[in-house]
Amino acid sequence: SRGSAPPRSCCMHEPRRGWIKQLANIRTMMPIVATVFATLLLQVLPVSSRQVLRQLQLGVEGVALRGSSFATIFEKPPPTEETNPLLASIDLPAFAATRPEHAVPAMTLRLQQAEAELRRIEAYLSANLAKSDASVSYDELMTPLEQLYVSIGQPWDFVNHLKSVKDSPGYREAVETLQPKVIVFYQNLSQSKPIYNALLRISESPDFAKMPEARRRIVEGELLDRKLGGVG
Repeated sequence: SRGSAPPRSCCMHEPRRGWIKQLANIRTMMPIVATVFATLLLQVLPVSSRQVLRQLQLGVEGVALRGSSFATIFEKPPPTEETNPLLASIDLPAFAATRPEHAVPAMTLRLQQAEAELRRIEAYLSANLAKSDASVSYDELMTPLEQLYVSIGQPWDFVNHLKSVKDSPGYREAVETLQPKVIVFYQNLSQSKPIYNALLRISESPDFAKMPEARRRIVEGELLDRKLGGVG
């Protein structure tokens, strides 16, 4: 006698699971096509499979399309102050308008900008210290350095604050994704030899004793942090 046929619902779901596996295989080769198919399948898949496919779709969308003539057409525009509350230049952020999905784009953009600015500062300091025994001025060093701290620290503090008071899987995932990148940036900043040399040159200059006490304390604190971190 023939065996009993499997439930109809099981047979119907099996091809859909196969599509998920196929999308995983082509995600690195055809990101645009995979994203379109993933979007369409989200409309028909059962709820239990949608979360898996959503993660796959996000991974596909993150694949860089360098060298493709279609990249500039399909890639998402970079976040701005108008589209991402975490980028707004205000003291009190728009917490009510901020969503977990704002965290990674905002911090990724800020980290890219900060890394480029750090390289610029290091090149400027290295060039100026090499051509003269004189120190750079306090404002030449500390003003851009403080701006670097704020550009990363402000949105990162907001994200961590929202995770602590409005915890959700989205915020937890965003923090887990971003934290290693933020740590690497701060390590590069604290281990910067050109910045350390500039701070040391300021502290050893004849004008250092004439600076306001607050400025002397800032320079001494920055130097101490770097010495304790192994720079020197």
